[in-house]
Amino acid sequence: MSWFRWSASTVAVAVIWVGSALPAHAITINDWNITATGVDAQAAWKTSRGAGTVVGVIDTGISPHLDFTDSTTDLIGGNALPGYDFISRSDLTGDGDGWDANPTDEMKTTNGDGPVIPGWHGLHVAGTVAALDNGFGVTGVAPEAKVVPIRLVGMQGGVDTANMDEAIRWGAGLGVEGAPSSRTPADVLNLSIAVEGACPSAVQEAIDAATAQGVAVVVAAGNTWDAKTTGKRDLISGFFPGNCRGVITVTASDHLAGLTDYSNIGDPTVPATISAPGDVMSTCNSGDPYCKDGYAVSSGTSMSAPHVAAVIALLRSAQPYLTVSQLTEAITSSATPFAQATQNSPCTTGEVCGAGILNAAAALTYAGTHFSPPTPAETPNADPSPTPTPTPGDTPTPSPTPTPGETETSPAPAPVPDPLPAPSPVSGPNPSVGSENPPPIPAPQPPIELLSRPKATGTFRVGHKVKASDGIWSPTPARVSFQWYRGDKKIPKATKASYRLTRSDRRKKISVMVTVRRSGYPTARATSSSHKVK
Repeated sequence: MSWFRWSASTVAVAVIWVGSALPAHAITINDWNITATGVDAQAAWKTSRGAGTVVGVIDTGISPHLDFTDSTTDLIGGNALPGYDFISRSDLTGDGDGWDANPTDEMKTTNGDGPVIPGWHGLHVAGTVAALDNGFGVTGVAPEAKVVPIRLVGMQGGVDTANMDEAIRWGAGLGVEGAPSSRTPADVLNLSIAVEGACPSAVQEAIDAATAQGVAVVVAAGNTWDAKTTGKRDLISGFFPGNCRGVITVTASDHLAGLTDYSNIGDPTVPATISAPGDVMSTCNSGDPYCKDGYAVSSGTSMSAPHVAAVIALLRSAQPYLTVSQLTEAITSSATPFAQATQNSPCTTGEVCGAGILNAAAALTYAGTHFSPPTPAETPNADPSPTPTPTPGDTPTPSPTPTPGETETSPAPAPVPDPLPAPSPVSGPNPSVGSENPPPIPAPQPPIELLSRPKATGTFRVGHKVKASDGIWSPTPARVSFQWYRGDKKIPKATKASYRLTRSDRRKKISVMVTVRRSGYPTARATSSSHKVK
């Protein structure tokens, strides 16, 4: 077993060791993190596997991998969606350019006088989230979720902190000047990054904007690698984004239900949120001499955070309407208690290590029994008008007796805004005053399902008009909107079902994104295949 310690302090990872090859996949000790000893993901899969959700991984980028991109050469495929590279510092890029749509992991590190180590960190994190359940290798916590790789960590593990806010905004589907909009905004963002210092205001503003958009932001607590010898651990409050407001900060747990000997800890000023496995086998770059078989066990809170991001994907897949606060409540209120505190595992209060150890199956059960879909707001009913007393001798026309609380003409429900308002949690055994039993909890509303992909049809030649089909969805959407793209950039004002090709489109690839909406359902999107214009 080989050991490698990565000295870069800006990213929350440091130790990696490699076991034997993993040919046919059978649940082994290497998979402890997805069993009941870990986060109990296998039990959760009976309810949700993450289908229809997107996790943005802000990290070193990724590399092709059969167990993640379903290819040894292609960066997009399997569970990997198109991403973006937000590194602009020349000393960090490794690819010789700045922002672009190529999130290939270009990170390289050295181990003293040893060999140059190619990147693997982002691929390891992404595999923990959503490695394919394909019968070999490893399986991610949310094996049917998709991952958008967002590159922010470059050469020698350096973080381009000046662009962290843009990476967060882009991943959340918010506009970033100088970059095309993401076609697949994330449900949750994962930042396995810990940079020493206070939370920058621009990063805090980006996190606030993302959470307001309904995007959960999960971050690593950071590591104290000499804690075992010094007896002291660093505090989360000394590192960002873990010390930013509104994030879910994750410490590292071990297989004995305690805290690992390297995890940073929280305090009353900046408490930890939750803990998750920190010593995990996942996908890595097979070009790494310490990763010859494409898999490695790595240690760090970097490995813990993606477990939480993946479980949030499981929750959003089962109940798409859950708010960030409800997602946080679901994972913390259902967490497995830590084992009895020891000197090595000082989890005496929730603020030190978090609410407990993440439990995927319990979180899904908690959310299913505590949160229900939002309902359309109704206009308040007016008091019924009194029936006038008939004049003697007249034959009065009988008036129907109104039902208490109703008017004679029931108003139509007010339309539901988009996005949907946050539902009120059902808590306690008797949420309805005067009722002995709680009201039934409606079944979660599934997302609108894409049955047939939208198509762009016509003659793709300058001057000709091309048209978009809606695609086929179930149930049928109430509203459909269109956005035409030239390459990966939106075409301004091209938002109708048809588009006339211009000289700017010559030799470019044209596609259309269709967005569908229906009250009570989350917004859904799909993109047509692209066509090159002659």
